[in-house]
Amino acid sequence: MSTDSLALTAHHRPARRQLAYGLVAAMALGSVVMWVAIPAAWVLLAAQVAHTQPTLGPLLIILIGAPLTMLPAAKLLGTLDRRHQELSGTLDERARHAPWNQSMRDSRGDDAPRSVLAVVMVTSVAIAFAALAVWFFFFAGSSLPS
Repeated sequence: MSTDSLALTAHHRPARRQLAYGLVAAMALGSVVMWVAIPAAWVLLAAQVAHTQPTLGPLLIILIGAPLTMLPAAKLLGTLDRRHQELSGTLDERARHAPWNQSMRDSRGDDAPRSVLAVVMVTSVAIAFAALAVWFFFFAGSSLPS
C-alpha cells in the first residue's frame, strides 16, 4: 500500500467506495459493449456494404473489424480493472500464469483474489449463453419445412 492510501481519513473512504462501484459498473457496461455493441455495429456496417447476397467482402469486414475494435475495448477494461485493484488495495504485482496455462499437477495453493473484471466477464458470458438458450428454445421457431 502506498503512504497516501494509509493516510486517508474516514471522510475519503465513502468517496473511494463510490468510485470503486462506478468502476465496476463501467466494467460491466464495457463488457456489454465489447461482446454485443461492437460486433453488432460491424454487422450493421457490413449489411450497409452488402446490397444483395453476402459476399466475401462484408464477411471480411466483420471478421477483421470486430476483433480489431475489441482489442482497445479489452485494453480499456484491463485498465479499469487495474485502477479498481489500486483503489481497493488488492493490486498484486506478482507474475502469474492464467489457470488454463498451467499443468493440472501444479499446486493449487494460490489464494489470490479474483479480479473484478474476471467475475464481470464470466458473468456476462453466462448471461449471454442463458439469453441465447432462451431465444433458441422459446422464440427462434423451427427451421424445418412445414
